Amino acid sequence: MIGPVIYGNQGREKSLSFLKRKYKMIVLERLGGPDDVIMQLVSVAEYCSTDWKSTFNIVENLENGEGYMVGVLGFSTASGEFLELLEYLQKIDNAHVLLQFIPALRKILGGGEKWSVKGLEKLPSVMKKIVGKRNQNLWRASFRMLMKYYWYPALVWCNEKGLTSQLSRYVIYDTLVQFKSLEEFEDVKGIDEAVYLEKFLEKRQLLIEQDEKLGDIDENRVEMQMLMVKRKMFDLVTPFSVECYQERFIIE
Repeated sequence: MIGPVIYGNQGREKSLSFLKRKYKMIVLERLGGPDDVIMQLVSVAEYCSTDWKSTFNIVENLENGEGYMVGVLGFSTASGEFLELLEYLQKIDNAHVLLQFIPALRKILGGGEKWSVKGLEKLPSVMKKIVGKRNQNLWRASFRMLMKYYWYPALVWCNEKGLTSQLSRYVIYDTLVQFKSLEEFEDVKGIDEAVYLEKFLEKRQLLIEQDEKLGDIDENRVEMQMLMVKRKMFDLVTPFSVECYQERFIIE
């Protein structure tokens, strides 16, 4: 087992520190990142599209207290995620056009209105113009955030809970993308992987119904995943179809 991990906004850095001390990040990197199928499935729920590779330049303001949601997983300007992404980007490309937004982000995060996008008004238009090597560097920085805060913690959780299938890795990873935390799910138990996932998704749906900021209640990503569990799609063998938000998608 990889070891104890604390889940939640306060515990993420402690968890990562533990992982680095015991295994060093290179050990986790050998486990690999989410495959194309998992990325397609997450993109279906996040952007109603299987073309996840086109989402690195997306900027949205959902007016949900998260400020701008940027890129492939909607890195938030209000949480500090996007600032961390830019600070890493600065290390690999110190002339990148996005670095102009670092001062504004620091000012926002240092104030009392973290949801504000003041000083970031040009961010959507600047993102759309990023091409070539600059886009590759943005891709690299984005994947670093994806792996650090979402994929690696999902792998650790699956390891601790004895979850071995690709479907489980996808469900836990997608939950982290949506909730940013897994601490609400510590009490979930199941006699086998299928039962565990059913209980986990039932809890997830209940939490969504209690907080409208977490997304749509009906015909959502949880319903899609519950159906995948019932169909025993544990290996995520392609091609297959899924339905989410009243749309049908082919995963190839």
